Amino acid sequence: MALPHLTFIVQAAVCCALFTAAILASLHHDPVASYRTYPPAVQERMRARPEYADQIPTDAKTVGRKIAAAFVIATALATASWLAGARDAASALAWSLGLWSAVNLRDALVIDTLWFCRGWGYRLPGTEDREAEYRKVGRHRVDFLKGEAIGGLAVSLAASGLIAPVGYVG
Repeated sequence: MALPHLTFIVQAAVCCALFTAAILASLHHDPVASYRTYPPAVQERMRARPEYADQIPTDAKTVGRKIAAAFVIATALATASWLAGARDAASALAWSLGLWSAVNLRDALVIDTLWFCRGWGYRLPGTEDREAEYRKVGRHRVDFLKGEAIGGLAVSLAASGLIAPVGYVG
């Protein structure tokens, strides 16, 4: 049996790679879909430009995508927890929250700070003059904390809820 910390490191690396691939695919396919993650001044510019008029996602569409993603992520975290040996809700919660936090931290430090804030990533056409706004990291730090408090806890609780009944059977 693999050491628990080694299993966690491998699973966290796989989760980070999958998340990064999903972000890159989303940016390549439809960068405007991430409208809410851009700085307010960039969002304002996007609303004012005619080429983005029909592309900006509605709140209902954004919420729907987040709920669907939460179910998929909860199932993936439950599976990872089960494979790591979690057979009760508490251990599944701890494992899931740990994996979520690893991905969320990588998102904040690498994707948000280096790629978006420092210009290694994508700038939407027509918003290049908002470079100072793109470079502000404060919003991403707040999003990291909200991601931990709201997303991480909710998705990890859902994952542990999926493990609890299976743990009693298995």
